[in-house]
Amino acid sequence: MAFKWSYFGSVLKGPKETLKEISGSYLGPTIEVNTGDKVRIIFKNDLPEESIIHWHGLDVSHKNDGHPHNAIKTNESYQYDFVVENRAGMYWYHPHPHGRTGFQVYQGLAGIFIVRDQEEKNLNLPNEEQELSLVLQDRYFNDDGQLEYRPSMMGTFGNKLFINGTDKRKIKVKQGLYRIRLLNGCNARIFNIAVDGVQEIKQIGSDGGLLAEVNSLERFYFAPAERFEFLFDFSQYSTGDIIRVESLPLVEGRGKKYTILEFEVSEDLGVMFREPSKLSQYSKINPSEATNLNSPKEFELIPKRGTGWTINGNGYEDNRYENYEIIKYGDTEVWEFYNPTGMPHPMHIHGTQFQVLNRSSGQLKGCLDQGWKDTVLVMPGDRVQVIKRFNTFKGTFIYHCHNLEHEDMSMMRNFKIID
Repeated sequence: MAFKWSYFGSVLKGPKETLKEISGSYLGPTIEVNTGDKVRIIFKNDLPEESIIHWHGLDVSHKNDGHPHNAIKTNESYQYDFVVENRAGMYWYHPHPHGRTGFQVYQGLAGIFIVRDQEEKNLNLPNEEQELSLVLQDRYFNDDGQLEYRPSMMGTFGNKLFINGTDKRKIKVKQGLYRIRLLNGCNARIFNIAVDGVQEIKQIGSDGGLLAEVNSLERFYFAPAERFEFLFDFSQYSTGDIIRVESLPLVEGRGKKYTILEFEVSEDLGVMFREPSKLSQYSKINPSEATNLNSPKEFELIPKRGTGWTINGNGYEDNRYENYEIIKYGDTEVWEFYNPTGMPHPMHIHGTQFQVLNRSSGQLKGCLDQGWKDTVLVMPGDRVQVIKRFNTFKGTFIYHCHNLEHEDMSMMRNFKIID
């Protein structure tokens, strides 16, 4: 089951622990930095086609964002220089050439990007062996064991699930409190996550880092590109116990649940950690900041004959903007995504993180709306309003569906921040 492509890296200058390889994985090395760090990354394209890297969730300039029109050809290099402005959190990186993002990610191109800061360190959350960062991805293999990319209007779905780029889905844990980060790195698959026999999943973080306080959930929809962070206490279990993280049917009564991964409790005692009562100084954006609070910008997620999936009936054009896609630097805006179709759409906006202002749900409830977000799941029938500040960098950025086949099909648009 060989994957064709992968990111490989080495540290030319700086702490060697900045890059951490995942043993036996097709994923690229995990990058770990601190808020305020100056970062230089040189991407050399040894692929047989154009590519560029997007630093998903990071607030960086247009030049450093991995816009498709910056894609470079085979044997060319692209240099990124930026200061890490984001708070502590789990971010990630992946290709972003127009029309080929889904294919390139499917071949194995992706990696984790961890940011640390002092606020997080002061909490003394579980760390070292008791901190797990896990990427969930599915891939399709034929009867000969060969990887097949099979895109469709629905996306691309696999028959085999990988955790951190390996087929090892059982993780041994010590008896103690763990901090577990999840990233949905699938092209299109949405999970409906629950922990077997557990009524309370203690969420502590989202796409953009820690919440203000623990958010308790029984289960949740988990869409491509979203991140979810939670605390789990394995000290309440006995040696040899198996705790299963499962995906329930997306719609109750349709389909069967299946196991995503298993934790096996060992006889070893872990380091003692305590669940903090307060997590971070997270503050909500005041809706009164928005210049268009009473007239949110509307984005309808619909298919169009001859184009495929679109936003407001418009497909992607490299240097094309509608009037509503031109934004004044420093403004705060409310955007409303409306999904009148039967297909879910995880919508990702580049640049600064946003917050979910409100959601009018269709039939399916249980999306992740807490905390700072860069991707929001818009289920069939949903209207979701997000509020976002455009106050850090000027230039051209993109917003799109993170079902990668939808994005490649043209469900992606530019927005431009100007003086």
